[in-house]
Amino acid sequence: MKKLIKLIWLAIKSFWQFGHLVIAIAIIAAIAYFLGYPYLQAIRGSDSFYHLTNVFWVNKFFPKLPYWYPLQNGGVVPIWGYPHLTYFLVVIIHRLTSLSLISAWQVLGWLSVPLTAFGLYLFVATRLKNQTMALIGSVLYLLAPITWVWLFDWGFYTESVSYIFVFPTLIFLDTFLVKKNWLGRLSLFLTLILLVLTFLAHPATFFVTVVIGAVLIFFQNLSIKPRSFSRIAGKSVLTPLLLLSATLLLLGFIIFDFYSYAGRVSPAPAKHDKAVFLEGYPTPVGSLLGLEIIPSTEFKVGHRNIVVPMAIWLPAIAGIVAGLIYAPKIFGLGLLAAWPVVFFRWPILSWYAHRYIPFIGYVINHRTILIFIRLLAPVVAAFGIWGVFKLLIDLPTFWIKKGWLLRFRQLITVVFTSIASIGLAGYLIVFLANKPDKLWQPTQVRYGPQAFDIRDPFFKIEDKEELAKLKPEETGKNFMAYLQDINNWPRPKLVEELDQPLTGFSDFIAQHKDEPFLRVDVSPFLGGVVQTLNLESEISQINLYAITLSLLEPYWGYEQQVFFSENTGNTINVNNLAQWFGIKYLFLSPQLDFIDKYAADTDHWQEIDEVGIWQFSQPTELYSWTVDKPVVLVIGSTEKAAFEPVFRASVNGAYNYADGLLVQGKANVDDYSLAELKQFDVLLLFGYNYKSQSKAYRLLDQYVAQGGNLFISTGWQYVDADWQLDKAPDFFPVTDLIWSTDYGAGEQLVLEDQAIGGQLQVADFAPLAWNDNAWGISIPVVGKRDWARTVLSISGKPLVAAGEYGEGKVIWTGLNIFGHLNTYDFNEAEMVFLGNLLRWFGAGSLAEEQAQSQKLLVTREHPDQVDFEFQATADQPSILYWREAEFPNWQATLSHPSGAKEKIDIYRAGPGFMLMRLPPLEQGSRLQLAFKPGGRTYLGRILSLFALIILLIYVVIGKRMTFVINRFLTLFRQRFKKRFSKLKQTFDNEEDY
Repeated sequence: MKKLIKLIWLAIKSFWQFGHLVIAIAIIAAIAYFLGYPYLQAIRGSDSFYHLTNVFWVNKFFPKLPYWYPLQNGGVVPIWGYPHLTYFLVVIIHRLTSLSLISAWQVLGWLSVPLTAFGLYLFVATRLKNQTMALIGSVLYLLAPITWVWLFDWGFYTESVSYIFVFPTLIFLDTFLVKKNWLGRLSLFLTLILLVLTFLAHPATFFVTVVIGAVLIFFQNLSIKPRSFSRIAGKSVLTPLLLLSATLLLLGFIIFDFYSYAGRVSPAPAKHDKAVFLEGYPTPVGSLLGLEIIPSTEFKVGHRNIVVPMAIWLPAIAGIVAGLIYAPKIFGLGLLAAWPVVFFRWPILSWYAHRYIPFIGYVINHRTILIFIRLLAPVVAAFGIWGVFKLLIDLPTFWIKKGWLLRFRQLITVVFTSIASIGLAGYLIVFLANKPDKLWQPTQVRYGPQAFDIRDPFFKIEDKEELAKLKPEETGKNFMAYLQDINNWPRPKLVEELDQPLTGFSDFIAQHKDEPFLRVDVSPFLGGVVQTLNLESEISQINLYAITLSLLEPYWGYEQQVFFSENTGNTINVNNLAQWFGIKYLFLSPQLDFIDKYAADTDHWQEIDEVGIWQFSQPTELYSWTVDKPVVLVIGSTEKAAFEPVFRASVNGAYNYADGLLVQGKANVDDYSLAELKQFDVLLLFGYNYKSQSKAYRLLDQYVAQGGNLFISTGWQYVDADWQLDKAPDFFPVTDLIWSTDYGAGEQLVLEDQAIGGQLQVADFAPLAWNDNAWGISIPVVGKRDWARTVLSISGKPLVAAGEYGEGKVIWTGLNIFGHLNTYDFNEAEMVFLGNLLRWFGAGSLAEEQAQSQKLLVTREHPDQVDFEFQATADQPSILYWREAEFPNWQATLSHPSGAKEKIDIYRAGPGFMLMRLPPLEQGSRLQLAFKPGGRTYLGRILSLFALIILLIYVVIGKRMTFVINRFLTLFRQRFKKRFSKLKQTFDNEEDY
């Protein structure tokens, strides 16, 4: 009989729980649809077209996605810089259903909200064993504007979708911590797999989930008995580290490339200026908590809907208190939920944290930190609502410990807290909807996307004006009457295809989209065009919407400044950069861009469409093949970015693109062999160093003596290796060098050699001064060599000297002329002088390059491979300049008509593109550029596979795995000892012999 009663009770309990689950699913789906159906009717969110462009790109190549994306910024590797799981999911949904690609994108975006809410429900229901609390928490999550704003307003698609994985991860993690059997092992496996998926969806969400998991682990360890501080602390640190390590091993197939790519994009940690950093936390706490409205005139207005309503944060405070009494885990989650409020209220704490705590930036920034309050505040609030009534019952009945009274107390607790919690939650939602009264009007409920009025979501704006005049009871009647007409209910109108022009530039794009190597640049003021250009075509643009992927910094930033943020009154730098980058057309905003400077340069720029399309008259292709153009290797400090001032001076007119090609070299002269140095027509030493002075001097001496050209600048104190010398090497035009600040702005400069320096007035040079102090120079005490000529002197001392040494030429200057030019806004006379110096070594011709490039056939059938066919013979070495970003995974192979093949080195030239020095070529020679994964990628894949196998073995055999490992190690030791003994015996016998 007892078994029957237990069985009946279990059936009733299961039926109730299942029924509750069904009702909860229906409520979650209804609210999510009620508030989110506009997402199923149009493409919403400022970043949405960027993500949609990526989805189309993935769909084109799925399931084997190329590494290289050549359509923006000269090429990036998106899959190593921005995980693509979300895009893969969209494509899979599209291919498994009848939904179009755009419709699948819409559906998954909308589903990210109810699925996250349902995950929250399951987390509370399974881990806190309270379905009523779970339903309240999921409803509160759906009613917070912060839940919708990323998706609806900002279009942060991948981040929104990544939330789907958070609560399932926490469910399995908590199960693993509690269960010590096969279920615990399986939960560990699922926890790690879900962490991997979370990372692949969005790394920020992954790191937040790791932090939440670490807090759950800590508070779970508080229940360890007997309690020991060292034991709790050890497990609380060791367990998260092991889980994180296992996850990173499983992610090995991408994590090494991911962080290597991040290091190349941002090679050095950012040193934040305090004032600039604090502006990165723009969300006012009052706005976050719904206590103030950000005026539309304020720059923070974009954060106006990042709101956690009072109906959530008020009971969440009670939840933190209740967590101390009933559930330490909730207390910990409550502290995490409050974390954003603390850091937005006192952002200086965040600045210090970034400065002194490694890796803290992954979980503390103005976007990531909001995930804590968005996901956890509804959970803690639901617990707070329940905890209030739980406490009301426990206080007067705490003395009941056993017997039928205890069972009655438990029944009353369940029934009372459930009914009362639902009632209080409903009251808070309705009563606090428009609080505080001074801010929110009756139809401005702070729930849902863009603060929709959940009571009247179907009324148009003009109807709401009339609606505001009605009394509350009249509003309700009007609302109900409205809903009685089934035609007024919202219906999805999924976007099947983009069948209309997206921008005013669409006609031009359609006309030119079949030009395979056309490159344009789009003004950053036209962000919508930047997103949609590659949705409409495969035209290459220099602009990049996902700026954190750029491989061209800081030179892309400089290009953007020159083209779109700078009105110098001339276009010298614009024209040079257009040729360096291969830009043929510009898309400009007539209202926001500096149009006048383009309109004034009629020799080079012409407006061809009034929407803002300008054409460059002397464009280069994406490829250039040249025989006569000099290649200048700039050897200088990478840490000090020595190449940057050289490049800036060059494009501002000192050494035009037509004159020669600049290559970004290494920091040390002796990082190169003599054979490598001889690949370049000119060596320019600026901010340079060497590991061995004697080796470096020997290399340079041989290079110049055998016909090379050398430009040495020693005017950068402490950075140029030879800024002072007791005895200069033989190839220096001067005999020695000292550092001097005795020559100030009043000292007279004399141009002594016009054949090299040109005919100009040195009186027009900028002063040799720095903030009222003398500009320091490196200058000889004794004088110059017999073979050298003084080009520029100061007070009778050589400041620039030149001469022929062996078969080559040398120019030396003790003036940091590149720094001086950048400091004094590229003084025109100095620019002419520097250009004359460099052109003394020789100069190229744009016409020769364009004519030679016409003899090159370029084909590209896949983004990861480019093929070049040389349709003319080149009897001497030539240069191939390919205007896509230099990256270590690109490999160049030259195939001769005879069948012989050879590897070709790839150098980083100009703003960061690829330059290859080619040997003499026969007609019909071919060069293949191919992007190939390297050893790091394969190592990561092996580690991922190894980690997965070990994890699966652990799930299957559990603790026996320890026995297997020990047995394997024992056998290994025995065999090793046996073999070692034989080897030792053989060795001993040989010794005896």
